[in-house]
Amino acid sequence: MLDYVARGKVGGAHLNFFIVKQFAVLPPSAFEKRDVEFIFPRVAELTYTATDLKGFAEDLGIGRAPFVWDEERRAHLRAELDSYFAAMYGLTRDELRYTLDPAETHGADFPAETFRLVKANEMKRLGEYRTQRLVLEAWDRLDLQPRNRDGRYEAGPRSSNGAASPATLKPICNGSSDASSSLTPALPPLVLQR
Repeated sequence: MLDYVARGKVGGAHLNFFIVKQFAVLPPSAFEKRDVEFIFPRVAELTYTATDLKGFAEDLGIGRAPFVWDEERRAHLRAELDSYFAAMYGLTRDELRYTLDPAETHGADFPAETFRLVKANEMKRLGEYRTQRLVLEAWDRLDLQPRNRDGRYEAGPRSSNGAASPATLKPICNGSSDASSSLTPALPPLVLQR
């Protein structure tokens, strides 16, 4: 979502601070423990793919060898993250479908395009717009629903309903031996250290 909004706001090569303040960035209070448990192992697998990142991985509490680069698996992980963040931003499945390809929802003559190059490259290379298919399949498989439809997350702690505050996000690595177990059994377990 951030890249979609950013491309609509940035008109030139410079990124001014007044533009940055308009970006749709989720505040730390938007993330509950379950969100971090879902996001962390996927981001870790997508980023820690080489031994020169070992220090980075250790800082995150990942005590294992780098993940194997598997293009197909990476596409699925990215699709899961894309669909999950779309739900966190409050999009419905139809709105996500529109964001991925407005022409599909409004017809081929609709004047707007979002991910034109991604779509064109995948159509040429794969014969389909794979990103769209995988993202929508992930939405369905994960049984996602839009959250926060009013577009506003509180900036402070919300302990009464279980949402995480910035102070409660950090302990996810403490006392949890496998952050990936509840939602992605296919992921190898992460050894999270203090």
